[in-house]
Amino acid sequence: MDLLHRQQILESVVKYEQALKRIMGRESDEYFESEHKYRIVKEGEFLLKHAAKFYTRNVLNEFKDEWSKVNVYKVKEMPCDNEYHAYLVKTKLREHEEFVVKLNLQTYKGMCECQNFEFVGILCQYLLKVFVRLDVDTLPDHFILPRWRQDANKFRIMDLKSLVTNDGKEELEALRLSHMCHQANKVGLHCSIFK
Repeated sequence: MDLLHRQQILESVVKYEQALKRIMGRESDEYFESEHKYRIVKEGEFLLKHAAKFYTRNVLNEFKDEWSKVNVYKVKEMPCDNEYHAYLVKTKLREHEEFVVKLNLQTYKGMCECQNFEFVGILCQYLLKVFVRLDVDTLPDHFILPRWRQDANKFRIMDLKSLVTNDGKEELEALRLSHMCHQANKVGLHCSIFK
């Protein structure tokens, strides 16, 4: 094999590697964007769709876990007092699992015996089942903790009076930081290959 032929093969290999890196980079960028930008929710799942608008990705995944269990329960209305309506939520699979949910139908404030919201801060499948039964399409604000919201960690600018101002720049800064972290991860991965 002569020198010219070797050089052509080497150039072809280098071009192939560059093209492959571009494709992998594009796929990595698309994966990153789909992982962090779009939240896929079925059209008819109104409560889940509403939760996807404000929950962080990790909390939304936990919420989805609770939501996925809703269909295995049935709801039976119980006698109510002046303030709260009571519902017995029990499983269709095992009769020994049941919880009482109390709910004010004017304010949608309520509680469940499992106390998942009090301990974890995410609505339980039992309360969600009652919301589905009552055709509630949006989560009440008092069940959405500020620490689980997407904007909980966004940058804020404090003015002299210690008031938080939102000048529109913090979202741009957060996106820039997120992009820079993604690019740094790609550089680290690339460097680890040539170690």
